[in-house]
Amino acid sequence: MTSSRAMIPTSRCSASSTGRLLIRWSTISCRTRVSARRDVLGLDAGSTHRLTAEAIADTTVRLVKRRSLETAAGSNVRVAHTLWTMTASDLRHAEDHMLLLGRKTAMEKVATFLLEMDRRLAKAGMMALPMWRPDIGDYLGLTLETVSRALSQLSGQGVLVFSSARQIVLRNRQRLADMDA
Repeated sequence: MTSSRAMIPTSRCSASSTGRLLIRWSTISCRTRVSARRDVLGLDAGSTHRLTAEAIADTTVRLVKRRSLETAAGSNVRVAHTLWTMTASDLRHAEDHMLLLGRKTAMEKVATFLLEMDRRLAKAGMMALPMWRPDIGDYLGLTLETVSRALSQLSGQGVLVFSSARQIVLRNRQRLADMDA
């Protein structure tokens, strides 16, 4: 896939970036990012995209030619600064995610994920999880069973309440934040 375009989600949406790793003789898919409105997907430095994007909810995107972004950034300091800020934010997210995968317990990973999704996607106190539990596990480096167990424990502790399989209300954000620390 060429990198002549970037995608910018323009409506309330969720998408995830997926990379493929070749390990010995098998290919493993791994989620690298959950994106929300106004994120830029596919803005790579190379001539090809390293990742693919998959809509995990109803999504509207705007395709922007890479050359148009480069031209705008070259002639408009605000555009250049905005692109730099987005890139720096993506780098920070990648660093935070590496720390999450390598240093946190399963419960801390789930707490971090819920707080991030709450910050990015919650409306009126209710959050629709942007993916099913197996995909959350993939994103966090956990099994489906571990994600389900952690969510059940948080529910049992009164930290969250399920309205449906993917609709939750966070009742105690401070407790989640303490787990995330």
